[in-house]
Amino acid sequence: MGCSDQPITLLYRGDASAATAHFTASLAAVSPLWRNGPGSGRLVSWPSGTAVLGADAMANALEATPGSIGYLESPFLRSPLQSAALQNRKGEFVRPDIRAAALSLSSISLDNRLLGSSPDPSNGYPIVNLSWMLVPRKGLAANLPAIKTSLTYILSGEGQDDSELLGYVRLPADLRQKSLGQLGSFKR
Repeated sequence: MGCSDQPITLLYRGDASAATAHFTASLAAVSPLWRNGPGSGRLVSWPSGTAVLGADAMANALEATPGSIGYLESPFLRSPLQSAALQNRKGEFVRPDIRAAALSLSSISLDNRLLGSSPDPSNGYPIVNLSWMLVPRKGLAANLPAIKTSLTYILSGEGQDDSELLGYVRLPADLRQKSLGQLGSFKR
C-alpha cells in the first residue's frame, strides 16, 4: 500500500460538515459498534484523534502530519495525498476514481421527488454521496429565471463536463432527468 511502519494519527473534522455526515453514515452502515457509539451526523464525538476545522485545513493537516489518516471530499484531494482503497460489498478493494464513483451512483434509487436511498454498490467505491442544492419552491419572484437557467446548465451535458473538471462525478442520466423535472415545480 506504500505506507511506512509508523504510528497512525487520526484527523477528523471538528466543524459540522457534510463530509463528516457522509463518512460517519458509511461507518454506521457497516459497523454496529460505530452505529451504537459515535453514530452519524455533521458533528460527532470522536473516540480519539485530532480535530481539524475545514476541508482545506484537513488537506493541509494530512499533508503535514506523517502517518495521518482522515477524510475529505474528492475535490480537495491533491498530490501528494493518497486516497484509500476500500472494500465494497463484493469484497473487492477499490480506489476512488471517476469510474468507481460512477458505478456507485448508478446504484442509487431516488423517486421523482428525489427522495430515496444512498448508493449501496456491489461494484464501485463504497462511499459516494450526492451534493444537494436546496431552493425554496415559492417566493422566488425575480430570481426564478436565473435560478432555472443556472440549474438547467448544471444538469446539462456541458455542466456535467465542467463538474468533472472540478473533481465531481457526472450524474446518471435518469437522475438528471428527475432533477430537471423538479424545476417545473418552482413558483414565483
